[in-house]
Amino acid sequence: MKRKLGLKRFVFLMGSLVFAVAFSGCASAKIEKQSISPLAIITVAGNSSLPWYVVKEGEEPKATKGLLQNAINSKFYNDDPEVASSFNRLDYAEDALRRIFGEICEIDFVGKEEVVSSKKYKSMSEGLLSIMNTTITATDYKDLRNPGKYDLKKLCESVGAKGGVVIEFEFFKKTASGTTTNGTVCPFVKMKTKIFDQTGKEIKYKTYTVQGAETLKVAGRKYDADALVEMYPAVIDQLLTQFAMDL
Repeated sequence: MKRKLGLKRFVFLMGSLVFAVAFSGCASAKIEKQSISPLAIITVAGNSSLPWYVVKEGEEPKATKGLLQNAINSKFYNDDPEVASSFNRLDYAEDALRRIFGEICEIDFVGKEEVVSSKKYKSMSEGLLSIMNTTITATDYKDLRNPGKYDLKKLCESVGAKGGVVIEFEFFKKTASGTTTNGTVCPFVKMKTKIFDQTGKEIKYKTYTVQGAETLKVAGRKYDADALVEMYPAVIDQLLTQFAMDL
């Protein structure tokens, strides 16, 4: 009984960290959790900056801006906290995925090194246009957001996994009030999720969106970028908690 009450309290506290959550994706039945345990993380990917989330003419913004933006990010990498922390966000998300799935779903994971150092994983292709890709990944992972069914099946066989998971983030900052010149700013994150069974078949796909509850003052287009960066782990936890509860 104590364990159930603890979980409810955990979910309540996590829910208090955000004030807007939206979901989209294919309708699918609940997964038998132990049928996909242990899971292999195929990749945790995302963008390398925190662009403003501004909808123009009804079109939602994209988190990546192509090769030029990638070059700009590289040039100013050490001078911009929002960019310098980009790998930290993804590494945190990988750790949080393992922790939250273990706590809520009791799902185990194949060890990271066992996956990324496997002969099969190393042979999996990121695609012909990977050299122009602006997407980054958590440490040591390849950009395998759309893995082939055959490759996934062979990877699962080689590392003893019963399934695979792919996580892709789009990190933004958004005005909570006012404008990007004068107002308040908060985190805004989209997360695309895919789960595959051990045959490489996709069995669940869903996208989650969270706008963080914490805000910072913006004055004359200036705000505390370091403080903003510190807000993202809580939002990542909320996204992954909802993902786990949906299984």
